[in-house]
Amino acid sequence: MDKNPEQFFKSRIKPILEQYRLNSILCSEPFLKASFLEKIIQTSQVPILYLDFDLLYSGFISGGFVSRNENLQVFKPSSDELENILKKCIEKISSQQSILIIDSLNGFYNIFDEKDSGRLINSFIMLLSFVAKTTNSQIFLVSMARINEKDSWVLTPSGRQIITSESMTKILLKQNDSGMVVNFLDEKNKAKESIN
Repeated sequence: MDKNPEQFFKSRIKPILEQYRLNSILCSEPFLKASFLEKIIQTSQVPILYLDFDLLYSGFISGGFVSRNENLQVFKPSSDELENILKKCIEKISSQQSILIIDSLNGFYNIFDEKDSGRLINSFIMLLSFVAKTTNSQIFLVSMARINEKDSWVLTPSGRQIITSESMTKILLKQNDSGMVVNFLDEKNKAKESIN
């Protein structure tokens, strides 16, 4: 076991996360998700824009359970404010290397009442990804998810398909007796590498 978990995260996990602009983080436990995101935030030197759709991370900050990072800007999007928040995110990631965390896709879908919200959200994410390319920024898409009978990952509880791309790192977080297991998934949703 590594005596410095932050250094271990920086040396073993961050290099894999930095391979692609888009990263999809899947898990079924909200506290595990928050713990992993906290590691990303605390080990990053660039500005971080956090779209907190489910308000869990904002609650941890308010409750003093996580320390406030000076590079972190947290947004609590509502349907009325989403357009302005997305504009701010586009301006930031187009002008400076940054990290954008969308937590969670489940909450992002819930903002829209429209039947075709999936297309709209996919369009937003592709636009953000395109803009992020100019500054080598990263986007993390966080989902509470489960695997369905077709071995595809879907959002919990809605069953909506999760956005996938060949140029995306897919991560499945699991809990075991010794802590967190970070599984990097292949195109068939099987773990190609697991790190405790």
